[in-house]
Amino acid sequence: MLVTGIDACKGGWVAVTLAPSGARVTVAAALGDLPMEGVTGIDMPLGLLADGWRTADLLARRALGRRGSCVFAIPPRSVWAQPSYAEARRRCRELTGRGLSAQAWGLRAKLLEADQFRRGGGHPLHEVHPALPLLGPFRTPRPHACLRHWIQCLM
Repeated sequence: MLVTGIDACKGGWVAVTLAPSGARVTVAAALGDLPMEGVTGIDMPLGLLADGWRTADLLARRALGRRGSCVFAIPPRSVWAQPSYAEARRRCRELTGRGLSAQAWGLRAKLLEADQFRRGGGHPLHEVHPALPLLGPFRTPRPHACLRHWIQCLM
């Protein structure tokens, strides 16, 4: 079985595909230019809501405890349609009563690209958050288990 993991990077996107023959790393400027084989997970929020906050983000933040700040709260779709951070913050407050972090806004271009790709019916993408499998049963980091757990979850 093939498994591909994707993340945003400075030059665009990076994909790591694991196959029985080994691992292959590809970097591309556009998400659609990456080879997506087998089950494909992406470290990017997918599934923007019309209103309110995503429950998945809240649950992930809780599970991570003090490391929960690495999971950005993702506001409704119309917030991302705003042309500037100031307007997005204002719209976010109107819709949710809370603001929008600059770090979350920094994901905007990649988030919208991934959303467009997913809505366009391309290769199925599954949202993953790599920090979650790093936690063991006693909430201690276990980096060696991350990739193995992620692959098992996707199979």
